[in-house]
Amino acid sequence: METVDLVKAVVNLHHGWAVADQFEVTFNGGEPFEEQNSNALRYIKGVVEDILHSKILSEDAHDELHVYKENLDDYMVEMAK
Repeated sequence: METVDLVKAVVNLHHGWAVADQFEVTFNGGEPFEEQNSNALRYIKGVVEDILHSKILSEDAHDELHVYKENLDDYMVEMAK
């Protein structure tokens, strides 16, 4: 199972398929954060943080998701200015 699939499933469970799809397209680099709904990005950020804190991921998957979170954090900080 790929990291994107696991996280997408958790996002879908908590916030629905539309938010899960937004996670998938931003994780895979298909679409930039700028094209996503800001509320969805906040939901995604919460789920990503929860998963990172859960320690259920392998080291490589954790690192991959951590990089995604850092990019999302950077985008959200920039948008808040």
